[in-house]
Amino acid sequence: PDYMNKLIVYMKSGVDIAAVAGVDYDVFTGKLIPYDSLIYSDGKYEWTSELIYYVEKYGLLPQEDFIKHALSEGRVKITEEDIFGKLS
Repeated sequence: PDYMNKLIVYMKSGVDIAAVAGVDYDVFTGKLIPYDSLIYSDGKYEWTSELIYYVEKYGLLPQEDFIKHALSEGRVKITEEDIFGKLS
């Protein structure tokens, strides 16, 4: 469905706020998941690259309030500076 593509675009437009060391395996197939393990934010919600993987591959959905928020926003509108502030 069209809303799934919009949701994925939103999730991928998030600001990466942390990288997580480790290896992840697909819980359905047991195969290694080929992605960098990152945590994203839009200033209100946080989500992982693992969640994006499952939304894309299997159509699994996050919580309804996040979906509504993501679809109403379209794209993440904050920057790293908005989250972390000026580092200098």
